[in-house]
Amino acid sequence: MNEATTDAEARRRGLGRELLRGLTWPTLAVALHRRARLVLLLTIGTGALISGIYANHGLSDLPIAVVDDDGTNLTRTLAMSLDATRELAVRDGYDDFAAASAAVERGELAAAVWLPSDLTASIKRGRAAGVALVVDGTNILVSKTAHRVAHNTLATVSAGVEITIARKGGYSAEQALGRAAPIGIDVVRPWNANGSYAVYLAPPLLLFNLHLFCLTLAIFLLAPPSPTPPRFAPSAHPAARAAGLLGALIPVSALVLLMGAVALPALGLSLHGDIGASFAFALAFAFVSLLEAAALRALIPSAPLALQATAALGALSLMLSGVTYTLDLFPPALRAVAESLPLTPAAHAVRDLVAGPEVAAIGAPRWQALGSQALLFASLIAVGLAVRGLWRLIRRHPEATSHPAKVSP
Repeated sequence: MNEATTDAEARRRGLGRELLRGLTWPTLAVALHRRARLVLLLTIGTGALISGIYANHGLSDLPIAVVDDDGTNLTRTLAMSLDATRELAVRDGYDDFAAASAAVERGELAAAVWLPSDLTASIKRGRAAGVALVVDGTNILVSKTAHRVAHNTLATVSAGVEITIARKGGYSAEQALGRAAPIGIDVVRPWNANGSYAVYLAPPLLLFNLHLFCLTLAIFLLAPPSPTPPRFAPSAHPAARAAGLLGALIPVSALVLLMGAVALPALGLSLHGDIGASFAFALAFAFVSLLEAAALRALIPSAPLALQATAALGALSLMLSGVTYTLDLFPPALRAVAESLPLTPAAHAVRDLVAGPEVAAIGAPRWQALGSQALLFASLIAVGLAVRGLWRLIRRHPEATSHPAKVSP
């Protein structure tokens, strides 16, 4: 065996060892390195916090005041009916509507209802009757819930009273029902049967939490702590760094399993459709998130600056994903940026899987979006590495780019 063959074999063996170190480096990092382990623990803790916050699935016992200036059996029934709902809880001590309205403005109450002194008389005489409702508009969820429940409760009770009065006036049951009862609307939500805010927001937030972990871990793997990286870290060889990104899927898989087996059940939620396909999609999303961080690291020479840019883009990804505001209303340029981020298709996919019917599955457009993003980030990584290589070549051989000196005649 000649010397060239021996050197080639040694290089192959060395590269194989580096690839193996790259694959095991992420798992060892989160197990043995304090900074990486802290990131993992923060991710798990944040997931538990999300599960705890949205475990109730909806608002309940919102404090409201009922100012009853009429003082009749009807108005007392209205107040008790409001208090009997799951969403509202009547608070005593507010005998003046101005004081109750001020309490709403201070944030002490979610709403205040005023029942005027002529309410019962107006209903009995068939005249138009009204009440006043003030809601806390600083929180759109609180204001909509308080308004919806109060409106439905008051309409139902008043309709019952009007039917009774109409029957006493000689109308038949059918005639009285037609005169007084409001038309009921049976709302069907196939994508969120119970109208739960937890279904709407908690699964995307869990995925956002996973996204931040992937971004932070990737930056840690691509720029190990200086001046002395851990002894089990691979070299700076591009193949070893690529193997590190693949190896990062091992701790990520553990987090995905925790999300599906612990966090979602704690919220009373579950995934519909093929569980294996959902797990594969979650890993694909995680890998594209790792590529996103790698692309930023390749394009930004400074490791601290790359970390800051990655953290900023990661924080903005939730707002840009369309989870809290529809993408259709985004300006075209901003929509293009949003559609290039992996959280956008992934957040909508996991929401569909949790909120949708049993036949729900991840559609081809979601997979295609992740594939396009992976190609985009891989291209950016190639461009960044090429520019760095060219820059190193120029610095190593400055004479290659310098102009020859002019010789005077």
